[in-house]
Amino acid sequence: MRKTLFIAREPKWSVYVDTDEEAIALIIVMEQRHRAGQIQTVGWAKKPKLIRDMIDISIFKNPQDHQGTRYWVV
Repeated sequence: MRKTLFIAREPKWSVYVDTDEEAIALIIVMEQRHRAGQIQTVGWAKKPKLIRDMIDISIFKNPQDHQGTRYWVV
């Protein structure tokens, strides 16, 4: 099944977010950066660059959930 997702590519991983809301995608990416220890405080880090792309989500397993929004860290 192909869907348009927001994607943030980080040096060692990427985050794929299943939402139409850029603000929600940004929050999820920033939280992942925080969890990975890349930033100490979520509020003042450099904004990640998000792209939108059509992805076959069947290649991803076990989505994580953020307040009803599915995302994958790959």
